[in-house]
Amino acid sequence: LDGVPLSLQTYTNDTIGQSTLAIYDRVELLRGASGLLTGTGNPSGVINLVRKRPTDQFRASVEASVGSWQSKRVELDAGGPVNAAGTFRVRTVAALEDSDTFVSNYENQRGLLYAIAEADIARATKLSFGGYYNKERNPGSSWYGLPYNVDGSAMDLPRSFTSSPDWDFWNKENLQAFAELEHRFDGGWKAKVTALHFNSKLDSLVHGFDRVGTTENFSISLANKFLYDHKHNALDAIASGPFSLFGRTHELVLGAGWSHRTEDNDGYRSPYPLTYNPVTWDPGSAPYPSAPFTYYWGQANEIKRSNLFAATRLSITDALTAIVGARLDWYDYAALNPVNGSRTGYKVDNEFTPYAGLVYDLDGRHSLYASVTSVFNPQSALDKYGQLLDPVTGTNLEAGIKGEYLDGRLTASMAAF
Repeated sequence: LDGVPLSLQTYTNDTIGQSTLAIYDRVELLRGASGLLTGTGNPSGVINLVRKRPTDQFRASVEASVGSWQSKRVELDAGGPVNAAGTFRVRTVAALEDSDTFVSNYENQRGLLYAIAEADIARATKLSFGGYYNKERNPGSSWYGLPYNVDGSAMDLPRSFTSSPDWDFWNKENLQAFAELEHRFDGGWKAKVTALHFNSKLDSLVHGFDRVGTTENFSISLANKFLYDHKHNALDAIASGPFSLFGRTHELVLGAGWSHRTEDNDGYRSPYPLTYNPVTWDPGSAPYPSAPFTYYWGQANEIKRSNLFAATRLSITDALTAIVGARLDWYDYAALNPVNGSRTGYKVDNEFTPYAGLVYDLDGRHSLYASVTSVFNPQSALDKYGQLLDPVTGTNLEAGIKGEYLDGRLTASMAAF
């Protein structure tokens, strides 16, 4: 998120809202291992979400849409300078969405409010701060797909079929606050410190259903209530600038990061004996669960991470540039099962992640390049014995050629990796 790594774990997707894309200016993708940029990461790549920022001039836009299944959405985006000097700028985004779906009782109601301010507190110093609040209601949400006949063939069901009774829901709430302080030094150096707080919650009630013996009937056997509360705090600092060595100018990047994440997940269930035939099933016929809910499942996770990294871009000749970097990571993961009191976890110190690359400028329009980097990605998944899986490690090798044509309006690349 704006270059600050977020340690996403197993249950994160359950709590993240769908309307928050309205706050982002663009999405950046890095294919392959990303050890130098993020330390931990996925071997296949990394997604960086870049927030919308205030503009130097006032701008405003309104987007509205209507669609099938009574879908309605409106988004407001406005911002610009507040004072005559333009040293204080703001931007706000609001989005509302209300939609049915082709599923008979599944709906989405989503609301988002985002605000950010930038202040030039000195000639070379800028302070940014803001946040967003997102709330979503998803009545009729389900874990399950379609039931099948006993012999495995598809049932003759309408497209609008759902196994969810009307009381199913999957609601989310997200709150984020952030602040950035950026300063530009003489000589081309700049430094930025970013602080982030993120809180996401889930409140859901979903059913569980099973086949009744070898018949075509099913039963709603359980009503499951889940409450998740996830908190993430992060602090990131980076400095970059040029330096001279052997009569040539090079670039240096130094950085450090820290994050602390907690996840409290609790599950409750209530017996719910109701038998139905999918062909004649009416989701509105199932009454709200009346039996008391009992606590049966929980997961409390804590993830601490810190890192140091450095990278340099060395101008070896006018045409040849070398990029060399390394990163040290400290990672501490602890998990508690509140039901049986069992604990599991692991700790990693001084995890070394190297990076190296070469870029050769052929003719001002084409460049050859080659790079090698590694990845280190701790996991929260367990094996069949209840033990945490080892971190994912790997190496990414890539070589290729890139070209730029028509004054930069057309680019092309070919690579092997």
